[in-house]
Amino acid sequence: MASIESQIQTALQTALATLAWPKIIEFERIRPLLSDFREHELPAIQFYDGGKSLSRQQGRSSVTWLLVVEVVMKRTTTDIVNQGLLQDRLNEIHNKVGETPQLGLINLPLTEGTMVYIVPVAESTDLHMEDPFYTGQITFEVSYLKPYNSVC
Repeated sequence: MASIESQIQTALQTALATLAWPKIIEFERIRPLLSDFREHELPAIQFYDGGKSLSRQQGRSSVTWLLVVEVVMKRTTTDIVNQGLLQDRLNEIHNKVGETPQLGLINLPLTEGTMVYIVPVAESTDLHMEDPFYTGQITFEVSYLKPYNSVC
């Protein structure tokens, strides 16, 4: 069975795939350089691990996991990209994730874990840092319970 982390990432990718504008949505192959994106792949969304904190709770771990969702856009002669459009797209991601704060993972077997919530906790943008690219990041806090030594 897939780990709860893998299920969370897949569920997030599925939710974001309902947005009309991204050409790719990726979490398995992260592109650290903007130049790694090809024209036909933009605008893109990629998300990656921002770190976890764990605490023990009655035979399981209570996990707080930061997931960074990044929007990558590029201004071209046919695609006018600006700060307003970047903010609109970040807002669409906020709204999409907010529609299902448990990402539909409400009936997982206890042996896999329990999804609690996903909420935004930080946002930033990089405008004109690597012209003609525009990027923005939303950091989401994902809270879930993961079996540690027993189901009880």
